[in-house]
Amino acid sequence: MNQSFTLPADPLDLEIEPGIPVRSLKTPAECNAALMQIENDAARIRAQIARAEEDPDGVRPGWRTRAQGAMRWKKLTAKAIRAHAIALATPKRAPIEERRKVLLAIIHDEIGATEFDRIVALAAERRPDVFGEPGRES
Repeated sequence: MNQSFTLPADPLDLEIEPGIPVRSLKTPAECNAALMQIENDAARIRAQIARAEEDPDGVRPGWRTRAQGAMRWKKLTAKAIRAHAIALATPKRAPIEERRKVLLAIIHDEIGATEFDRIVALAAERRPDVFGEPGRES
């Protein structure tokens, strides 16, 4: 049976075990548990390779190549899990446009409508290229 595997376009599609992709991990703790599992799997493969090197006559042809391929997949999967764990731990910020709207609303509330309108008129006077001609809304 000759199988060939192709690397998925998105590393999050790599499978930790059959049917469980990296993207299914929802917390950094789940990522750590998956990394431990991958490291244990890799240790078992290394132990099998070491035993095979001690008794090369008992090894089927092509077995070592498959074992080394499995090690490469384990390393790729571990790398994807580590990157995913960092992404999960990084706080998400709202898009810049949403942050600007919130900031302007708070400034408007704090300084009042009159002062806010005065500052908007001043900005339009200084930067007509951004605000357009006075009196024209777009």
